[in-house]
Amino acid sequence: MRIVTLNLNGIRSAAKKGVVDWLAQSEADVVCLQELKAQVGDLSARMLNPPGYFGYFHYAEKKGYSGVGIWSRRQPDQIVEGLGIADIDAEGRYIEAQFGNLSIVSIYLPSGSSGEHRQAAKFAFMARFLPRLETLAKSGREFILCGDWNIAHREIDLKNWKGNRKNSGFLPEERAWIGDLFDRVAWSMSIADFIPSTKARLTPGGATVVRPGPRTSVGASTTRSPAPASPLGLSLPASTRQRGFPTMHR
Repeated sequence: MRIVTLNLNGIRSAAKKGVVDWLAQSEADVVCLQELKAQVGDLSARMLNPPGYFGYFHYAEKKGYSGVGIWSRRQPDQIVEGLGIADIDAEGRYIEAQFGNLSIVSIYLPSGSSGEHRQAAKFAFMARFLPRLETLAKSGREFILCGDWNIAHREIDLKNWKGNRKNSGFLPEERAWIGDLFDRVAWSMSIADFIPSTKARLTPGGATVVRPGPRTSVGASTTRSPAPASPLGLSLPASTRQRGFPTMHR
């Protein structure tokens, strides 16, 4: 199974740049989307259900803001929109597609970079999302969480980590929170399985690793021949490539 996670920075803008055409050549089984920046009435039929895919979305109430989605070749058994927490769900930050005992989630954590009020909202999200992740970890289901976490965990994850120690996304509290997911709650980050300690390569979307190899399990993408570059700047080389944002799994 190939799973791709993609921050669109606006699905309408991405569509104009050819993301739907790219999707047809991507060989992706599931694509997790973040930052739709649109509501259902803004989406064309090709955005809602690209050829060969079923589309599912959790929109923010605020126009032109946030929102997550999933494109899937196979119709899921069930879709879960939101966390059941009103203020979080109003921002369209969680959607889950269930396939048998496997759940694939597209998640978009808040950014706190615009001011103290948004950093406070981010901390409030984290405080309430952590117990949910603990529950998921004990549920007996298999989970793959894809998305834009807006947190860098380690120094190697940022080019200028020293200059970002007091900035949202690399604050000590944020790094400790995501570290707790790995150490205590025992989630795994797929990108860590592929990055040698000194071989991380930074991209605008986060850390990316290129590693030759055959088609792999979730958390990486593989093509057997050169494939077209994404209009959003994501390429699919003839190698295994971990996408721009950390993918967590159980």
